Amino acid sequence: MKSAIICTGPTGVGKSEFAIQYALTQAPCYLADLDVLNPYFRPREVYAWLLERGVTVIGNNTGNSTNADLPGLSGDVGSYIGRGDKVVVDLAGSIAGTHPLTLFQEVLDRCEVWLVINLMRDESSIDEARTFILDLKHQGLNVTGLIHNTHLLDQTEIELLRKANYEVEEFSKQVNIPIIFTMLDARFMVDLRHEINSTILAVDSWVMRKEWMKGDSR
Repeated sequence: MKSAIICTGPTGVGKSEFAIQYALTQAPCYLADLDVLNPYFRPREVYAWLLERGVTVIGNNTGNSTNADLPGLSGDVGSYIGRGDKVVVDLAGSIAGTHPLTLFQEVLDRCEVWLVINLMRDESSIDEARTFILDLKHQGLNVTGLIHNTHLLDQTEIELLRKANYEVEEFSKQVNIPIIFTMLDARFMVDLRHEINSTILAVDSWVMRKEWMKGDSR
C-alpha cells in the first residue's frame, strides 16, 4: 500500500470522519484538509486534539482557523507526499471538489484513491457510486479501494448493516475494486466481525460529532 491516501466521495458520506479515524491508526502522520466544498465537519476543527495524538493537519494557509468558510489552500501537500511521508488527504468529490489535486498533480501516482460509500446517502447509492468512479476516472483519478461506511449514527440497526455490507461486497466484485475497510461502530463488532470480509475499522467514538471538541484549532 502506498504511503499517501486520498479519501474522496460525495458530501455527507463520512470522508472526514474516516480520514481522521484512519490517520489515528497511522500516527505519526499528516492529514491534509482539502475539502473545499463542505464548510462543516473539517479535520482542522479538531487540530489541537489530533496533534496531541500524532496527527498533524496540513493543506491550508489560514493557520487552521475554524472561522473561514473555505480553507486557504497551500501548495505544500505535494512535498510531503513526494518525500514519502504518511499523508491522508480529505478531498471532496465532484469536478469542483477535486480542483485541489492540481497542488500535487506531479505526485498523484504515489497516492491510493479510496472512495467512501454510505448507502444511507442518496448521493452514495450503488448506482451513484458507479457513476462517481467513472467521473473520477475521466478526471484522471483511478479509484483503487472502497471504504464502506453505511450507518445512521445512533439509529443504526444491525440488519441495515448486514444488507448494506452484502450490497457493497457485490458492488466491489462488479467493479473489481477491493473494499479496503469497513468502518463500523464498535458496538456491532461481536455480531458482525465474522460476516464482513474486509478489514474492519472499529469506531468507539465519532470524532467529528463531538461538539465540545470543535473550535480548538489554532
